[in-house]
Amino acid sequence: KLSAAIPISTHPVRKYFQERIGQPAEQDFVFEMFILACISLNAVVIATQHYEQPYGLTVFIVVMNAIFNAIFALEAALKLVAWTPHVYFQDGWNIFDF
Repeated sequence: KLSAAIPISTHPVRKYFQERIGQPAEQDFVFEMFILACISLNAVVIATQHYEQPYGLTVFIVVMNAIFNAIFALEAALKLVAWTPHVYFQDGWNIFDF
């Protein structure tokens, strides 16, 4: 985690997301737990894939992967808007996401 807090922006959009997501050093607990739950569920969905699986399961996995990818892309976009790219890319986990 990043140790320094960034100043709250005067720009209304950036300020809104900073308040919702939190500071890089202390992210919003609900936001973090939601992303962690999505990562866990995504792992479970991927683990259900197996040889000669039914077509319905294949469709389910593809749809769920698309949904999780959208959630993870939205997470990155929200953090980039709230924290600025300079601060966002100081965290190793955020770099790993790309």
